Amino acid sequence: MADPLSVASGVAGLVSLTIQANQLACKYVAEVSEAGETALQCLRSLSLLRDVLAIIHQTEQSEAVASIVTRESDLISPVELEKCKQNVERVRQRLRALFQDDGKVKRRKALTWPFQSTESARLIKQLQDFRDNLTSITAADSLEISAKSHAVISDTQKDVGSIKATMQDGFRDEEARRLLTWISADDTECWRLGAGATIPVGNGNFFLDSIEFKDWQISAGGNLWTHGVPGSGKSVLMAQAISHLDQRGAKVLSHFCDHRDPSTQSPEQVMRHLIKQAALHSEVVLEELRACPEYISSKRSGRSLRKEEAERLLLGICLLKERFVIILDGLDECAEQLEGVEARHHLLRLLKLAAKDARILAASRHLADIDANLSCHAQFEVRAPDANLRDYAAERLTGLEKRMPSAASLTPTVVDKVVKDADGM
Repeated sequence: MADPLSVASGVAGLVSLTIQANQLACKYVAEVSEAGETALQCLRSLSLLRDVLAIIHQTEQSEAVASIVTRESDLISPVELEKCKQNVERVRQRLRALFQDDGKVKRRKALTWPFQSTESARLIKQLQDFRDNLTSITAADSLEISAKSHAVISDTQKDVGSIKATMQDGFRDEEARRLLTWISADDTECWRLGAGATIPVGNGNFFLDSIEFKDWQISAGGNLWTHGVPGSGKSVLMAQAISHLDQRGAKVLSHFCDHRDPSTQSPEQVMRHLIKQAALHSEVVLEELRACPEYISSKRSGRSLRKEEAERLLLGICLLKERFVIILDGLDECAEQLEGVEARHHLLRLLKLAAKDARILAASRHLADIDANLSCHAQFEVRAPDANLRDYAAERLTGLEKRMPSAASLTPTVVDKVVKDADGM
């Protein structure tokens, strides 16, 4: 790029000289009625040269442009500059000789243009060529300065856009945090897997491979009640189901009713945790909740989500096309009443309502009220196949055989006894 500042520094001495010559030429043409076409052409050349030099001089004064352009060697050589100065100076001196000290034209001398026709033509051409070079340089500089300015403006706009987006994200994040806190201030994980929860019984796939689970998995909605005696491995199977569904992209909402923690047995808390998980799983749910009247009114009143509101919101979430799966483990651990209010009955009623639009997987042992509410739904009894129990028992006895080689002969008998006494547990 030609640096207008470096060009300007080279022609600085030419500016005032050209202005003086242009003024004298103007005065000559104005006062000498006989001035010919040659004089007019010279005046036009000097005027145009003066205008180009004025633009370059203006550029030199601009700090903004100075911060954009890049200094490089001048595209106009010192020889060309010097030659132009000599030409302009010759015009100035010869025109100056036509005027008296008081500035009036010497009538006798002014009648003749002070240059011969050949000299005038050569002079005018040299001035025009030099001016055209300066004009080209200035145009190129203007184009590049414009391009760089546009780039700076574009980058600035991007920065401003990025800042605005960051601020909006911050506002959204803050709003989301406020919304999630309104749903439930409890950040503890309600689905708790013990250290042995991922250890399968035998091959551990008998539940996932069952017809009941496969039919439920492809259904549009419905309850699958998984039941068994205490210690039969219901929670292990629920953990495996969650892992299996997660790997297939299902949006799983899960809750574990812990008999040691009454707060996890509260129907209100169960619904809060399920809604909060849905909001974390889905931007659609988050936006739906953000616009719901219950939340909007809570921002004015400062109150938290109520139980009847939570039920309405959870059932509304089940209606969305998000294909949520709800897994509720330890339903039997939920007390029949909490603080004088029916708890388990409320959860059973909620499962029945939600199952119309979502897939529900519930695990519990047999209890009269649970049996009465869930026995009409699809169900799976947790009884490990004998082959799985046999593999599991034999694997556990392997370590004993290594320590007591004599016990190896007893392994088949022990395994048979374990399988028989376990009775599917």
